[in-house]
Amino acid sequence: MRPVPPLILALAASAWLRSQEVQSPPPKLSIASFTRTGNAKPIEAWSPELRRWLPSLVDRYFPGLSKSEQAEKRKETLASIKIFGLPVRQAGAHLYLVNTATPEMCGATGNCAIELVEENANGIHSIASESGWGYYAGFHADSNYPDIFIASHMSSRETAVAGYVRVGGVWERHYCGAILTGDDGREALEFHVCP
Repeated sequence: MRPVPPLILALAASAWLRSQEVQSPPPKLSIASFTRTGNAKPIEAWSPELRRWLPSLVDRYFPGLSKSEQAEKRKETLASIKIFGLPVRQAGAHLYLVNTATPEMCGATGNCAIELVEENANGIHSIASESGWGYYAGFHADSNYPDIFIASHMSSRETAVAGYVRVGGVWERHYCGAILTGDDGREALEFHVCP
């Protein structure tokens, strides 16, 4: 039997996700649902693999610098990184949210560079790169991996939300939307499956 090509697996996973939206709608999120990266307690003990992988992540942030400039930026950025562990039910797997809070990596709105990372027996893999201020991770009853949502300030009344889901070994940005805050302070969640 021939192996199924990765693209076919990804397309099948995407179709399955879309079929599951009615059965498993996204959670009812509010601003209070999110853990703010500035208030969360980072993990202190990084795995040796993660420690070795982080410089390559940082180097992607600063392309085109001389070796000495890149070494200086790498040192500064690595010192600012906070890593948060996300829950996972899969034995041998770890999920991390890597938050980089240097002036170059954060905007005036308080959003900073966020990298979602999975570590498993096959190594370390970047799931997504976002800019945001907070995160939420929640499980469906039958899932070993949480759905992960990243919140990003867009304005005083709008918080963009990106939701990532893993199905069949493939991560994808599945949910797109925003939390809108009205004049009365009430929040409205506008979510949809990403196109």
